[in-house]
Amino acid sequence: MKPPNPVRKQHSFIVEKLLTLKPVVKNFCDICAADDMNTTRLLSAMGLCLLLATMPLARVKAQDGNRSAAVERMVLFEEFTGEWCSLCPAGTIEMENALHAYAGRVVPVVYHDNDPLEIPELNTMLGSIPIDPLYPGGTFDRVPFGIRNPKHKMSVDRVEFLTTLGAAAARPAHTSIEASVTIDPAARLLTVSPRIEFFAADTGDFRVQCVVTESGIRRDNVQRNAYDKDSTSYPTLFGAGDPLRSYRHNHVARALLGGATGRSGVIPALPLAGGVYQTTFTYTVPQQYALDRIGVVVFASHFTAGSLTGNEVLNARGYLASVITSLPSHASAGDDGITLHPNPSDGMVYVRFSSARPHTPTVELFDMMGRRMNVPQYRHSDGILMVDLHTVPSGVYMLQCYDTGRLSTRLVCRR
Repeated sequence: MKPPNPVRKQHSFIVEKLLTLKPVVKNFCDICAADDMNTTRLLSAMGLCLLLATMPLARVKAQDGNRSAAVERMVLFEEFTGEWCSLCPAGTIEMENALHAYAGRVVPVVYHDNDPLEIPELNTMLGSIPIDPLYPGGTFDRVPFGIRNPKHKMSVDRVEFLTTLGAAAARPAHTSIEASVTIDPAARLLTVSPRIEFFAADTGDFRVQCVVTESGIRRDNVQRNAYDKDSTSYPTLFGAGDPLRSYRHNHVARALLGGATGRSGVIPALPLAGGVYQTTFTYTVPQQYALDRIGVVVFASHFTAGSLTGNEVLNARGYLASVITSLPSHASAGDDGITLHPNPSDGMVYVRFSSARPHTPTVELFDMMGRRMNVPQYRHSDGILMVDLHTVPSGVYMLQCYDTGRLSTRLVCRR
């Protein structure tokens, strides 16, 4: 029997992958009409379709290795920063790199200290939970992961963010947490109802917390930058000014609805396997906060005041609590079941997956030369991912979604 023709086999593979790009043609025609693009840009984008169609699917399979076989653990990543801290922009970069590497497995919250973005509960929280933060620095599920500097207890230096997050994500989860999140845009009333389920018996003082966050907070000419004249350490900060001429803060904690240490009395001291516990938080979003950039982080944790090892977070979830939880009717899904809105976009793109998926899809952004763009993406409720395009120049980009061996590709325009 003759062996299969390798050239024919490769052609078949390319054709098969090109078929996955069927939604791209209609998607891009719609963008062209909306943004008045010229023929050159259209041909460039179609060329990129062919380039991406021939990329191997090895990365798709690799995503599955990050998933828990039982309950999915989402790591709570709490970062500490301040506009007075000249090293903190580097902490932001390291944090975003870690969020991208573990997209769909981590929930970020950023606490500002001693600047206008600090929340009133911060000092009480730090007085009860021995984080002793570095600036910049972070904690992962409030667990001390063999920190090199014992003085700082739970706090991890920015250069250890990625490796520590890997260790945190590898731990099994014995508790799940989900929440329904709604908002009345007229009254600006946010309602969050977490549901916690235990899959193994436990004991202790348990707390439930709900953190309201805001992203895209523009603060120009105030954030100090130690890397303005350093061309090697963090190139994006080189020549950007000290203080930074243009800067946006993301994942910023705006309110702790459970108080400084979380709400008590929701989970009993002896929860049994199969036990389900629920509570509800409400919050009126202040007028000065951008409603379409508000997020919610919910988590359940142990609580032992002053203990280095008694405050572990059991599980966490992050949600988008803005009016886009119901996308406009004109934002229809393509043949691949993916909805992008708005497209073209001025910075934020919301990606909704219409069908049920066994794993959380991961989205990657490529420019017209096929280079991957490192942009923040956040997982939220109702099958929505928020992709932040504020850091990339105006133009057309390719959005690829990897999901359990399936590849979908869409085009998005950054105005």
